[in-house]
Amino acid sequence: MNQNSTSSRKAIQIVLAFTLLIGILIFWKLNQTHSGPPGGPQAGAKTPPQKVSAVVARNSAISLDLEFSGNLISWNEVQISPEAAGRIVYLNLKEGQTVKEGEKLLGLFDEDIRAQEQKLLLQESIALRNLERSRELLKSKAGTQLETDNAENLINNIRADLNLLRANLKKTILNAPFSGTIGLCNVSKGTFVSPGQALALLRETNRLKVEFSVPEQYAGLFENGHNIQFATGNPEDTFSARVYASEPSIDPGTRTLTIRAEFRNDGNRLLPGSFAKVWPENRRIGNALLLPSQAIIPDNRGKKVIVSHKGKAAFRVVQTGLRDKDKVQVISGISEGDTVLTTGLMFVKPDSEIIITKLD
Repeated sequence: MNQNSTSSRKAIQIVLAFTLLIGILIFWKLNQTHSGPPGGPQAGAKTPPQKVSAVVARNSAISLDLEFSGNLISWNEVQISPEAAGRIVYLNLKEGQTVKEGEKLLGLFDEDIRAQEQKLLLQESIALRNLERSRELLKSKAGTQLETDNAENLINNIRADLNLLRANLKKTILNAPFSGTIGLCNVSKGTFVSPGQALALLRETNRLKVEFSVPEQYAGLFENGHNIQFATGNPEDTFSARVYASEPSIDPGTRTLTIRAEFRNDGNRLLPGSFAKVWPENRRIGNALLLPSQAIIPDNRGKKVIVSHKGKAAFRVVQTGLRDKDKVQVISGISEGDTVLTTGLMFVKPDSEIIITKLD
């Protein structure tokens, strides 16, 4: 029994010693593998430079394949409507007829109003004679100032009624507010009409407005005085118009600017309401500083690019302009000859060292 117990203790001691030796070997191996702090490089170790691709910013020509949707609008357009109710006794609304500014288009029955005018004119004449008599009596002290004042007030009231009556008389006549062409007419002579009733459209068609909207980055191509080109039904027939006005601000909902151009529609070649495709007269810019679109970094404050300066990354705020399929015009922020990074943009930090492996 004593001999067996001694053998067991020796066996346990041998196993423990072997386990301890294995542990010491593992600890030594780990120390050899991790010579620095756990989980990172050795203290003071330098981050290796980031490998990137870049392009040299150069001035070159850019061709813009731009087309925008627009509409042709009459230069002036108004709905012919009477201001007063009455029966039409004169009608000059011939469909398709060209009329001149000030030409009489419509006359309503006005004999009752003219009869009232004659009545008031007679009352005015009598009141004037009474006023003269009152003034003479006042001079000879046979009359009073009150009688003269009453006579003057009567004259003023009659003349006020006359002015109102003549204003109503003018409402029975409708003249053309501008020269243009009359559209389809909805009434005939003898029809009783009401104020505001639509009778016909009058359009000035020898001049047209070309109205279209462009994204804000292209607004500079359509400033006042610039010419545009447009086409309607037949794309081979192109026309020229001159920009004369635009909205004072960008539409915040669509980020577009609405613009209008004037077109001289000699011979009424084009009809108002037609659809138009619009583009700038000159689609080519000969001297634009261009960068690949992937070089532009958008952020909340604007747009940036990363420039290589003495082997380090420098961030520059830029203002962009026109763009085509894969290039963007840079208006400010960099100069021709600057080296701009096109890859590795997400990993480069300000003032970090970079190595350009590909330069275009």
